[in-house]
Amino acid sequence: MKYSTKLFLSVFLLLAAAITVCCNILILSSFCSTHENEIADAEKSYRLTYYALSALGGANPQPDKLAIGLQDLAMDEGDSVLLLSGDEVIYASESSKGARSEAPDADPDKDELKLYCYSDDKGEHYIQIAARIPSEIYDLKLIGRYRIENAYSMLNAQQKIYVIVNSASFLVCAAVLWVLKIWLTRPLDRLSNAANAISSGDYSVRADDSGNDEFARLAESFNSMTDKLVGEMEKQREFTAAFAHEIKTPMTSVIGYADLLRSGGLNEEEQIRAANTIFAEGKRMEGL
Repeated sequence: MKYSTKLFLSVFLLLAAAITVCCNILILSSFCSTHENEIADAEKSYRLTYYALSALGGANPQPDKLAIGLQDLAMDEGDSVLLLSGDEVIYASESSKGARSEAPDADPDKDELKLYCYSDDKGEHYIQIAARIPSEIYDLKLIGRYRIENAYSMLNAQQKIYVIVNSASFLVCAAVLWVLKIWLTRPLDRLSNAANAISSGDYSVRADDSGNDEFARLAESFNSMTDKLVGEMEKQREFTAAFAHEIKTPMTSVIGYADLLRSGGLNEEEQIRAANTIFAEGKRMEGL
């Protein structure tokens, strides 16, 4: 895998992870805040009903009187109240079906307010609040059930938006990173092209070392190395040419006198002179 592709994938995955984490944190934070507000509103509504019944009943509340008082209370759609005396239902609003059974252990201890969040079979979310109404004669319990759908509706809507926004963000990030990848690695591509040209025998090519970044310094070092290599190669060619010229003269003499010796047309003195010449030229070549 090319370095530029590795760079692209690494940065893209980091950005994708960062965007995903940030979006999830924002969604979760928004959900928790809305959920807490709905629970606080439900508890406030319950306490108003509870205090109204307590004030209506006085020190010794009568269940029938409390039931009449509950009938006059206005309830939001989906909310309900249930008034119990022991296990006997004294009053139940029209939408209170399941208010007791959906939340286990809904019976509060004395002077204790209990809250339960749950969802029914239809997937609707509720908070159930229960408390005892002080009475010396009756075991009175007031149970309120309130819908808390706003937080979950907002969560579902935000999750859908999250999918769309994340997809668009990933596409935009991928396009931007791809352009940046090409721009950032272009000096490396130029350097690679220069190296390939030099390896093919074109020693006049040099890398573009314009700029002040790390790639420019790398190209400058590459050009300096290339200049030194070309200089050494030129010296080697000059040496080879000079050596060939220097060795050509003694070789000509050696070959000429050796040919005369082979012909057998020399007297003894000429043979000795030819042998001495061959020996002298051989020593000269040895010195080279």
